[in-house]
Amino acid sequence: MTIPILASTDFNTLAEFRAAAESTTQPVLLQVEVSEVPKVATWLADKDDVCLVDSPDELVALRLQRLKKTLTCNQDPLTGVYSRQFLHDYLAEQLTKASENQPVSLILCDIDHFKLVNDKYGHQAGDQFLMEVGSVMSERADNSAAVGRVSGAAFAIVCNRGEEAARMLAEKLRLEVQEINLNEMVRTTASFGIATATEPTEQAEMLSDANQACYAAKSKGRNNCVSYGDLLRDCESSGQQHVDMLSLQHQARVMAERVANVITLRSRKLFDAARQEADVDALTGCYTRRYLDRRLQSEFDDAGELPLSVAFLDLDHFGRVNKQFGWPTGDKVLREVCQTVREAVRESDWIGRYGGEEFCVVMPGATMEEAYGILTRIREIVENTAYQSEQGDTVPVTLSIGAADVVSGDSSYKELLDRASKQAQRAKQEGRNRVCANV
Repeated sequence: MTIPILASTDFNTLAEFRAAAESTTQPVLLQVEVSEVPKVATWLADKDDVCLVDSPDELVALRLQRLKKTLTCNQDPLTGVYSRQFLHDYLAEQLTKASENQPVSLILCDIDHFKLVNDKYGHQAGDQFLMEVGSVMSERADNSAAVGRVSGAAFAIVCNRGEEAARMLAEKLRLEVQEINLNEMVRTTASFGIATATEPTEQAEMLSDANQACYAAKSKGRNNCVSYGDLLRDCESSGQQHVDMLSLQHQARVMAERVANVITLRSRKLFDAARQEADVDALTGCYTRRYLDRRLQSEFDDAGELPLSVAFLDLDHFGRVNKQFGWPTGDKVLREVCQTVREAVRESDWIGRYGGEEFCVVMPGATMEEAYGILTRIREIVENTAYQSEQGDTVPVTLSIGAADVVSGDSSYKELLDRASKQAQRAKQEGRNRVCANV
């Protein structure tokens, strides 16, 4: 970011010079005459620095470098907007000067359901979304507004605007946020709460008012803008004796919804984990026989005019492996052969464990000729892979493979499996370590 330089000699009066310096939330280097130093020192902001108009270029460069370092320290490292501490300090400073002629508004923005974004799409997607939000807010708010990140998914803007002007800015930002679209999956909205001071006000009170307004925006369905003034008017029209009671109702509603979402998400995760455990073979990582039957039925029903090929893979003499090297080695070989097959098939193909050392490879969209080429490659890779026992001895492994594809007249996927199984038996009968199919 470029640090602006303002020289008093470019203005008609010191009042104009001061107004220009105070019109931006960015750090500014002020250049003044020697006689002007005492007056400027009385209103110089902490964010700014000062030097003489005739200071050497080296000194000006040093002052600018110092301001850049200060700016970096005041930035949120992820989004590039101001840090929480800087924004709170800036808000406290501005509130001491709040008046009817110079109102101060705090706009609090909280991303709706942001935890679900992180849980569903990962923290990298969540961070990217936050960076986009920070960028949108910085671009849409003018230099008189300070934009900061005050918590994980919450941003805040401090500006010298009245309630309605602040609402207009918040509404513009709300529409911009809902248009952020990192991809087709990651989209969300934001709720805005606005508090406005027209007289010197404590920072804690301002933050509380904006927070209550933000809860009200969420309670009303999210993707809303609500001001603390709205709460006061709602309180009066509803007969509530105190706005805090109305705010408590809004907060309770939001918290109840959050708890429900957490319970729903946790239940879904447990269900998905249980379903994954039921569908995946614990030893090999391939799909189970139950999943194989269910999904192959679906593949068969959807095949239509598209080809569909299936293969049976049977490890040759696997009983000898268990007998010679032990069951742990047998399990190890099964896992490693399955991994070899997974790496050799196409991305659209999938593998199920039919039983024992028998596996089924399903190849949607593959003709018999294409499937034969895939299966021949698998057979050669397995034959030439040096599998090892638990003791480090070489374990020779070969496959007998039978393949079949859907033909007219097939009424069930079971007919397809039956033909593939018979071709696998034929491969064994003809000497093993081969692929048999009706090519």
